[in-house]
Amino acid sequence: MTATATRRITIASVLAVTALAVPARLSADESIDFSRDIRPILSDACFQCHGPDANTRQAELRLDTRDGLFGDRGGYAAVVPEQPDESEAIRRITAAEPDERMPPADADVQLTAAQIELLKRWVKQGAHWRQHWSLEPVVRPDLPAVANADWPHN
Repeated sequence: MTATATRRITIASVLAVTALAVPARLSADESIDFSRDIRPILSDACFQCHGPDANTRQAELRLDTRDGLFGDRGGYAAVVPEQPDESEAIRRITAAEPDERMPPADADVQLTAAQIELLKRWVKQGAHWRQHWSLEPVVRPDLPAVANADWPHN
C-alpha cells in the first residue's frame, strides 16, 4: 500500500470517528446529555491542551472539570450556562481569526459544524455538567414491573 493510500485511509477513519461523535438522533429541541454528547467532543478536540495533564495544559485552562468550564477566569468564564454569546469557549470555537480560533489550525482534530452547533445548544440549554460515570455513586435501579408476580424467581 502506498503512503498516499495509507494517508487517505487514515483521514477517512478520522472523519468517520468524528462524525460518530455527534449523534444523529438529536433533534433541535432534544435535551443534550453532557456525558453522552459533550464530553466526547471535549475529550477528542480539547483535552489534549486543556485536560488533566498539567505538562501539556495550555492557558491554565482545564475543560475536564466543573470549575475549569464554569469558573471565573478574571471577568469571564469558558462556559456561561444559558448564554452562548457570553461563553468564551463558544466565542473561541466560532472565531474567524485563526489566532483566536480553537482548536488551532494545526491541531490533530478540528470541530465539525455539527459539533460546534451541539456545543452552542448545550450552553443554551443550561450547560448541565456531570462528573464521569465512574465517579458517580452507585444507585440501585427500581425493579421492573412484571405481569405475573409468580413468574420471577431471582
